Amino acid sequence: MQIICDEERSQYLNKEKAIERLIVLLTKALHKPKARKPTKVSKAVKAARLDSKKINSAKKESRRRVIGD
Repeated sequence: MQIICDEERSQYLNKEKAIERLIVLLTKALHKPKARKPTKVSKAVKAARLDSKKINSAKKESRRRVIGD
């Protein structure tokens, strides 16, 4: 792995900045993301969604034209 820094005129400061970047890079690489805890949709939310679907379905059903009756 190569970390290059040529922002400063001083070689010492460039080395220091490069080492800081390396440390940041390694800490980010070694950081373990928090595991996602799966959640469940509640019965009330499921029922509300189904009710709204029924309402929308009935609304669209009433817009249909009846042909041939």
